[in-house]
Amino acid sequence: MTGPTGLNLSPEYLQRLKNQAICDRLSDLGDDLTRSRLIDHVAFFETRQDRELFVDFILKADFEIVSLPEPDDMRTRFDVVFSRNDPPAKIDQSVLPLVSKAKALGGAYEGWKCEVIAP
Repeated sequence: MTGPTGLNLSPEYLQRLKNQAICDRLSDLGDDLTRSRLIDHVAFFETRQDRELFVDFILKADFEIVSLPEPDDMRTRFDVVFSRNDPPAKIDQSVLPLVSKAKALGGAYEGWKCEVIAP
């Protein structure tokens, strides 16, 4: 993707921007970003084999699989929903390797979400 200045914006750079926006919103809600909590993630792939390779990668990184939806009439891709306890303050460290690995396998990291933990 090319930005307004003509610079090539990598998926990792764009993900950092998304991460910051989510963390800013959590912070606005009074969240303590340093507290670990369950963070859910989603990635998708064109083939079952690519998804399986990604699943191997995330299991080695201590993520847990939440679901592996199969393609059907409404969905043509191979999704994986997974989670791990992490603090949002360190989300780039968790997410950027996922973005890179998904891209290398012809897929894409779609994003993350978590509950707000306010005092």
